[in-house]
Amino acid sequence: MIIAPVLIGLAWLLGLRSILSDAAPDALASGFRGGVGTFLTALAVTVAWVVGYLTFFAGGKWLQARASGNTRIQDGARRPSLVYGAVTLVAVVCAVILQPHLLWWGIVFAPLTLIAVSEIRRGTPRSFIAGAAETVASAFLIPVLASVGVGSATPVVDGVTFTRSLFTTDVIEALPKEVWVTLLWLALYQVGTVLYVKTMIRKKGDRAWWIGSVAFHVAALAITVLTVTSDHLGLLSWFLAVMVLGWAAWRAYAVPKDATSAEPSTEWTPKKVGIAEIPVVVGITLACLLAAGLYDGPLVLFIH
Repeated sequence: MIIAPVLIGLAWLLGLRSILSDAAPDALASGFRGGVGTFLTALAVTVAWVVGYLTFFAGGKWLQARASGNTRIQDGARRPSLVYGAVTLVAVVCAVILQPHLLWWGIVFAPLTLIAVSEIRRGTPRSFIAGAAETVASAFLIPVLASVGVGSATPVVDGVTFTRSLFTTDVIEALPKEVWVTLLWLALYQVGTVLYVKTMIRKKGDRAWWIGSVAFHVAALAITVLTVTSDHLGLLSWFLAVMVLGWAAWRAYAVPKDATSAEPSTEWTPKKVGIAEIPVVVGITLACLLAAGLYDGPLVLFIH
């Protein structure tokens, strides 16, 4: 949830800048408005994301301890919350100064973060709602980083980067449809995994949750199959995504059923459940990376 969207987003960032460079050698500016600015912005966004997760984790422990009156945990979580929070704030400010259009993404991340924090305050940090909000926010890092690559191109400089018109959607509208397809693949997999893990641990043996998990995975697979209609999507990446979501659907059905049977084939501990997910998350990440690497469509900038 932390690393996969960073890798995919950076792959799109590099790919889109490469296309811009090939299509119009003079399209990319230099210095802080070009390569240097792109690198620093991508670094700031990545730091904000990774350290922001640490802030959320430590802050969540602090909120829970405060609600329960546990002063020992509260004292232990206060310092990391403040330190991580300060680093995250600095990284966000640096990214926005370099490319102000990134402010638009607050429209997505603010409500998702609010939902997750609200669940923590309610004492249900591991609820499905909290998990879904966190994983969807994770997937949205892909277009954020992709827009960094487009955001420092010369055609964009006067209208977006270093501008007083902070809330412009031009750069975001310029992102190819295939960027959103990879966001969809990752989000479907991750939200489905939240459901699957529920049926293996906290909701183990709950038939309603199991049926809901299987139904979601089947729908996710069907949606992934339909993404083949995207104009410039590499068929290899699409095929791999379908295979991964297909496998995820099968394991959502079969593994909880085996785990709750009279004679399970293996003892499904939380550790084993986590280890078994490693090849699946690697597979969906690889599918998204291939989509970025094999993208051959035109990059149309709706910017004047």
